[in-house]
Amino acid sequence: MNNKRFQGKMGAKYGLIALAAPHYLDCQRKLGETVKKYFSRKAGKKFNVLEIGCGSGVTSEIFFKSDKRIHLTAVDNEPEMIRQIKKKLEGYVKNQKVRIFKADALDFVSKCPAEKFDAFVSGLTIHNFKTVYRNKFMKNVYRLLKPKSLFANMDRYAHDNPKVFAEWTKWQIGMYKKVFSELKQPDLIKRWIDHEKYDARPDVIMKLKPAVLDMKKIGFKDIKVVYRKKTYSVLAAIK
Repeated sequence: MNNKRFQGKMGAKYGLIALAAPHYLDCQRKLGETVKKYFSRKAGKKFNVLEIGCGSGVTSEIFFKSDKRIHLTAVDNEPEMIRQIKKKLEGYVKNQKVRIFKADALDFVSKCPAEKFDAFVSGLTIHNFKTVYRNKFMKNVYRLLKPKSLFANMDRYAHDNPKVFAEWTKWQIGMYKKVFSELKQPDLIKRWIDHEKYDARPDVIMKLKPAVLDMKKIGFKDIKVVYRKKTYSVLAAIK
């Protein structure tokens, strides 16, 4: 994905989003629980998991705590995020539990061998993709997963009703203004509002029902919304 949405200060201060988006941490926990539940039923000494949009490594660490058998391939296209995750997961890197790559998401999954991973996980990444790019990406994710593998995505899925989505967006913008004003970070207000506007563009917006239908067409089964508070959602499926 060519446009880099979290470069500079927005990436360096990305952790502050947990204050402006009160459902963020609950979403992370539910994603971790989903991964834990899935692998608790599987026998094996090692599971290869792919995380696209690993960011600072906060969510990555949750996966390691979910199951000690997980070996993670973490990918992000932002240098600042790569710097943060290498620092945060230094111990896991030394123990060869994680491999970190700076790469474009679609380019990376396109080059992965078929049926290479036991699970795909992601947090607040796929909604950033333009629709055409996203469709190609999802088809490749399906291809690189082993049969009966897990797809677990923590993301922002827009409401299918434009009026409800507009209300949610208004609420979120209000939270940005309130939190970042209190933190004396006024420049972040504009950046996050611009982010919201970009997410709502016709060629970008990721609505829940169309997203589920597209996944079914690709071949995913047992698609479930395991958490949803406003746009913040966790979607799970099986190949």
